[in-house]
Amino acid sequence: MAIYEFGPFRLEPTERLLRRGQHAISLKPKAFDLLVILVERHGRLVTKEQLMDALWRGTSVEEGNLTHTISTLRKALGDGQNGDQFIETVPTRGYRFVAAVHEQQTMGATASPQIAATVAPVSRRARRWLITSAVIVAMGASAAIWWRIGRSKVQVALSDFILTRLTADVSLTAYPTMSADGTWVAYASDRGGDNLDIWVQQIAGGAAVRLTNDPADDYEPTFSPDGTQIAFRSNRHGGGIYMVSALGGEAKLIAPDGRRPRFSPDGRWLAYWVGHEHLPGDTYVLPVDGGQPKRIIVGDPQLKTRSPAWSPDGQRLLVSSRTDWWIAPLDGGAAIKTGAADIFRSAKLVVPDDVSFNPPPDEWTRDGGEVIFSAVSGDSRNLWKVAINPETGRAAGPPTRFTFGTEGELEASSSAGGRTAFASVLTSSNIWWLPIEANSGKVIGDLHRITQESRRLTRPNISVDGRILVYQEENRKGSLRLRDLENGTETNALDSDQDRNVPALTADGSRVLYATRATRSIYTIAASGGVPTTICTSCGPPYTAVAYSPTGDRVAYVTPDDAPVVMQIDVINRSAKRIAAGVHSQAQIDGDPMGIGEMRYSSDDRWLAFHALNSTDRGIFVIDTTRTDGEAAEWIPATSEPSMTDARVAWSPDANLLYFVSGRDGFRCIWAQRLEAETKRPVDRPFSVYHFHQTTPRISHNAGRVGLAVARDKIVLALEEMRGNVWMVEPRVGANGQSARH
Repeated sequence: MAIYEFGPFRLEPTERLLRRGQHAISLKPKAFDLLVILVERHGRLVTKEQLMDALWRGTSVEEGNLTHTISTLRKALGDGQNGDQFIETVPTRGYRFVAAVHEQQTMGATASPQIAATVAPVSRRARRWLITSAVIVAMGASAAIWWRIGRSKVQVALSDFILTRLTADVSLTAYPTMSADGTWVAYASDRGGDNLDIWVQQIAGGAAVRLTNDPADDYEPTFSPDGTQIAFRSNRHGGGIYMVSALGGEAKLIAPDGRRPRFSPDGRWLAYWVGHEHLPGDTYVLPVDGGQPKRIIVGDPQLKTRSPAWSPDGQRLLVSSRTDWWIAPLDGGAAIKTGAADIFRSAKLVVPDDVSFNPPPDEWTRDGGEVIFSAVSGDSRNLWKVAINPETGRAAGPPTRFTFGTEGELEASSSAGGRTAFASVLTSSNIWWLPIEANSGKVIGDLHRITQESRRLTRPNISVDGRILVYQEENRKGSLRLRDLENGTETNALDSDQDRNVPALTADGSRVLYATRATRSIYTIAASGGVPTTICTSCGPPYTAVAYSPTGDRVAYVTPDDAPVVMQIDVINRSAKRIAAGVHSQAQIDGDPMGIGEMRYSSDDRWLAFHALNSTDRGIFVIDTTRTDGEAAEWIPATSEPSMTDARVAWSPDANLLYFVSGRDGFRCIWAQRLEAETKRPVDRPFSVYHFHQTTPRISHNAGRVGLAVARDKIVLALEEMRGNVWMVEPRVGANGQSARH
C-alpha cells in the first residue's frame, strides 16, 4: 500500500486520511476519492469521463457534480494560493495533478479507489472476524467478500440463499425499499452531493435514477403497491412525509412531521408516526386519496408508539412502544400485546442507538408468520426474525438471526419471491476540535480531527484551558482515555477493568468524574492516577446525566424514578439535596414527565444547564443551584425559540453563552443562545455556530454521543462517519422451481 506526500500534505488512502503537517484535513468522501485518483496518476491526464465513471459508477449525475467536487478539493488544498498549484484543468478534457509527489510503499496491499474499482475495502475490525465466504453479484459484476458467522448458536445454511450487492458506493447508501414485485429498489444516497437524496434502480441492472435533489436529507422511502409512487421522509421545511412519482417530478408534502411511511398492501392507506426520531410518539394512517389522518391507539390512549408495519391483509398495524409490540386493528378494535419484549430481553437483543427500548419492526412478512427487525447481539448488529401467531397475534420465541454480515445490518424491506433488501452500514466516530472565540461564538479556524480510529469514540470533555481532553470508547471496559492536546500523549491513568462512562473534568483538568453502569455509582479519580473516590453508590442512572462542578466540590445526577429528579451532592461532606424535578408546569405534557439529559455547571458554579424531553416535547433549561435550599428550583427556559431537536449543552467560559446541538435547520449543527448575565434568560434569537450539512462527518442521531464541550479557544465534540451500501438476500431456487428452503 502507498502513502503519498506533496507540498505540505501527506495522503494515506487506506486510512482515508489527509494531513497538513500535524493537522488532519476534513474532506467529503467524493472529494477524498477524487484526490486519491488524481494523486495516484500524478502528471497524467485523467479525463472527465474516467472521473465520472469512478466516482458515480452506474448512476446518472451531471458534469456539474464533478466540477463542484474539484472546486471543493481545490479549496481544501489551498490550490492557487501563495503560488501553489496542485490540480491543472485541461480544457474540455479533464484534470491533471501537477505537484511533485513522493510515494512511499509500505507492507501489504489494498484496494484504493481506482478507476476500475467497484468494491470498497473491508474494515480492519471486519477482517478480524471473517471465517467463511459467499459469492455476490454487484451491479452485474461479481466479486468475492467474506461472510462472518457470529457468536450465536444459530446455524444457517448459506447455500440456501443468494446474496447480492445492489450498490457499490464509497460513502453512504441506505434506507432501501423493494417494490412489491421485487424488480425495483429505492434507497437514500449521498452519492450525488453532501446530503441524502432518493434514488431508484432495477434489480436486474441498469443505471440508478435520482428522484429528489433538495439541500435537506431525503430518506426512508417506500413504494406504493403498484410501483408508481414513492413516499419518503424529508427534513426540508421542518420535516415531514412527501410523495413523488417513481418516474421523477416534483415532490409533494402529504404529512407534516411524519416519519417512516408505509403503504398498506392495497395502496389505500399510508401509515407513519410523529415524534422524536428515537422516542415513541403517535402512529397515524392517512387516506392516500385525501382526507384526515387517523391516530392509531393501542390500550392506554396515552401510550406512545412508533414504526408501523402492515399485516399482510392490510387490516392491522404492528407498532412498537416502550413496553412491547402491539397489533392494532384499523377498525378500532382491541389491540393485542404481542409479548415480543419478553422475547427480546430473554435473547439479550438491544438497539443501542435508540431509547425506545424495543427494536422497532421493519417488515411483517407476506405469509404473516414472521416479523423482520434489526437488533444487536454481542458485538454485531444483524437482521432477525420473530414468529407471530396469525390466530392469537402473540409473538413466539426464540428469535432467529436472518443475516450474518460484518457490518451493521438494518432497514429490511421484503417483496414477492422472498427477496429482502437491507442496508449494511459501517459506523465509527472520532473526536474533533473547532477553533473558536468561546465567549462570542465566533469560529476562527477550520474543523480538525483529533483521533483517527474505526471504533466509537464519544462523549469528550475538556479543561477550560483547552489542554486536557477526556473521552470514552464505547462497549469497552476501562474505556476512558485522557489526552494532553499540547504534546499529543495519552495516559494510562484511567485504565481499569471497571466499566467507566460519561466522563467529566474539573476546570483545571486535574480530576475526572465518571459513572459505572453495573453498579449505578459515581466516582472521581485524579487525572494523574491513583485510587478512585466514591461519590455515591446505587444513586440512579448516572450514565445518562451526571455533571461535575468546575471546582470539583459538587456533583449533580438524575435519580431513576418514573418522575426523575436532579440531586446535588457536596463532595466534601457527602450531603445531598434535591435541586430540580422532572415534572413541572412548563414541561409537563399529558402526564408524561420530562426525562432530564446531559447537564453542565457554569464556570462560576452557580448555574446548571440541561436538556429535558418526553415523547412530544424537548427543551433546554437552566436552574440556579444556590437558591434551592433543598427544594425544586425554577426551570428557566434557556432558548428564545425552543425546538424539538435541541439537545446537549455547554457553557462559554464567561457563562453568558450557552452552546447546544440542534436540528432546527434540517441538519444537526452547533448553535448558541446569548443569556442575560444575572438571570440567565435568553437574549435575542439563537444563532448558528457551525453547520454539518453533509452525511459524513456528522453529529450522530444519538445526540448523547456528541459530548459537546467548550474551552477558551475551542469546541470539542464527537463526529460520526458512516459508509454503507444496499444488499439483497433471496432464497436459492432449485431445479424443480422451488425455494431451497422448502
